[in-house]
Amino acid sequence: MTNKKYVSGRRFEYKVRDDMLKKGALIGIRSAGSKSPYDLVMLFKDKIYLIQCKKNKYSKVENLIYYKDKIEVKSLIAKPNNKKIEYEEYKCSE
Repeated sequence: MTNKKYVSGRRFEYKVRDDMLKKGALIGIRSAGSKSPYDLVMLFKDKIYLIQCKKNKYSKVENLIYYKDKIEVKSLIAKPNNKKIEYEEYKCSE
């Protein structure tokens, strides 16, 4: 049997994602299972939003504060290399 709180929370996360897409987000990614401090990653043309969705309580909000200054964003290109995956940092030339 599916946990009703999980289903309700998941439904709310999708609702938030869809709302952000309507507001111009290019990509919306949901982190399933609440294993990370953020439920959604929303990519806009000029910014990235990391979102924690809360229907009722504001628990885990301290995670947002903790990670606020600790996250470094990098752009990577992933490509196959035999049976492995190779990652290369993409740096824009100015």
